Parts: sequence; C-alpha cells; structure tokens
Amino acid sequence: MYSQSRDNMAHLEIRNLSKSYSGTPVVRQVSYIFERGQIYGLVGPNGSGKTTLLNVISGFARSDHGFTYFETRQLNHLTPEQLWTLGFARSFQDNRLALRLTVAQNIGLAVRGQTGEGALGAVLRCSKIASSNERVRARVGALLDHAGIADLIDKVCGTLSFGQQKVVTVLTCLASQPKFLLLDEPVAGLSLVLKQKVLELILSYVEQSGAGAIVVDHDLDFVQRISCRVLFMNLGRVVTTGTVQELRQNPLVIGAYLGGVIASAGST
Repeated sequence: MYSQSRDNMAHLEIRNLSKSYSGTPVVRQVSYIFERGQIYGLVGPNGSGKTTLLNVISGFARSDHGFTYFETRQLNHLTPEQLWTLGFARSFQDNRLALRLTVAQNIGLAVRGQTGEGALGAVLRCSKIASSNERVRARVGALLDHAGIADLIDKVCGTLSFGQQKVVTVLTCLASQPKFLLLDEPVAGLSLVLKQKVLELILSYVEQSGAGAIVVDHDLDFVQRISCRVLFMNLGRVVTTGTVQELRQNPLVIGAYLGGVIASAGST
C-alpha cells in the first residue's frame, strides 16, 4: 500500500532547541537525532514541553534558539505548509477535521499530487482531474479498508464518534505518505479496540515505508508497544531516554510524575 522508497528517507535532527512564552522557558536546549524507520515515544507530565517541541519541529511555533535539520536541510523559519511539501505530517490533540465534509473528502485532501489544484488546471485539465479524483478515491478506500472502517467512507465527519474521528485523523496523516510523522496523543480517549487499530496502522506504515515518527502520549503501555525508544521530558528538557520499562524504574521519572516540582508552561 505504501510506495515510499526507503532510500529517500532521512533522519530528523534537532540541536539545542529552545522556546519561551512571555519569558517562561517551555523547551530548553533539546537535542536529539531521530533515525529513519523508527518510532520514538515522547512522554512526560503535563506542562513538560512535549506539544511545544512538536510545534517547533512542525513550524507551528518558532524556536528562540537552536536548529532543526531534515535530509540535511535546515528547517528553521519554514511554514507548516512548506514542511508538508518536504514530507512531514502532523496530528494534534484535537482532531481538527472538517466536520461538514465526509470521511473521504477529509482524507482525500491530504493525498499529494492531485491534478487541478490550481485554477488554471481546473479549467484546462478536466479529464486529468477526473482521473486524479478516481486515484484519490481509490487511495482513500484502501486506507479505510486497511483500518477496517470502509463503511464510513461517505459519512460526514461531524456524525462520527470521537474515537472514529481520531482514527480518521491518523489516516489523513498517512494519506500524504509522509517521510516523518508527528503525532500528538493519537490514542487519547480511545477504547482498547481503537487503540489497537491505531497502533497497527502506525506500525504498518512505518514498517512498510521506512518513515520516522515521534508519538506523544500519556498511555505508557501504548508507548511501550509502539516505540523503539522513549524520551522523557520535564521542565522543558529531555531528562532521560530509554525503554518504557527503564523509565518506570528511573527515580527522576518517578519523582516528576509522583511528586516532583512540575512547572506549568501552558502546554503538554
């Protein structure tokens, strides 16, 4: 299903990234190299800077200091739209779907290389547009079938349950065939059945495409099952890395979750 070439995949590197809001540090000198073909968990207490770090990487916030590199290209000052063209896909804690559009329309918007996206193309390439629409519809159908929810293809997103919308959000990210996924709490509030479905979708995509991924979530069992390595953040810093099992036995992690001083920075 996923035709991305592994040879074209590259790692993501962040160097000394820092971000403050109103003088309050939220991300502090974070550095890490995320390798291709791997899924990394990003965990930590509320307010530890996880979402802000994703925002900086994905262009939704500007870093105060530091650099981000992907495929040897510096990403600082690029917009989210420009980063999408480079192969990034981002989800948010809220689903951010077009609730008046159907499932097929929401997912189809993310498919790359559609004919007629410009006004001139819409006028001059009617036959190619029809062919492109068929290709998009087929891709959307394949994704929904893979997720086991093909019957939802023509459902209006606003009529779906929260869990179904979460799955559609993940599929929308995968529809663009990204080189790197940034997923913020993709299974928050989901049933065990839907968590398993999302887990399988992400694992399958990364395995077949060779893409990389960073997954933020508070469900440590989910993070343990999906990730090769986990970064633990607190007070805006990456305090330690390891497996979930190692983190659960780390006094720094235990202290942060169970009684350490946690600064509220207005984000998770």
